[in-house]
Amino acid sequence: MEREILPELYDETLGMLQIHQGNGYIAQTATSVLAVLGLVATGLGLAVLPASVRGLSFSGMSLVPIEDSPSVTMLAVYRKGSRSPQLEAFLNQLRSGPADPGGSIAG
Repeated sequence: MEREILPELYDETLGMLQIHQGNGYIAQTATSVLAVLGLVATGLGLAVLPASVRGLSFSGMSLVPIEDSPSVTMLAVYRKGSRSPQLEAFLNQLRSGPADPGGSIAG
């Protein structure tokens, strides 16, 4: 989502990526959750979204809870069957938990 639409979600997503020592970047933003899910459904990457979107997902998507997400329950959403090295590395970082046990964002 674009920062102008949901600044808290955008900032929490970037913070979570830093906590998990993510080296990813936000390549595409959208103005609605449905647009984001549509991009994921077509195989154009993955998304980090609040768990409240669980009921909106399209068939053929995997929704994975992200442990230790900041203040809301977050999910990683990607197209089922996608198995790129980048996706695997990203999911492994999320599954391993924060790099800093204190949960602080390295700056």
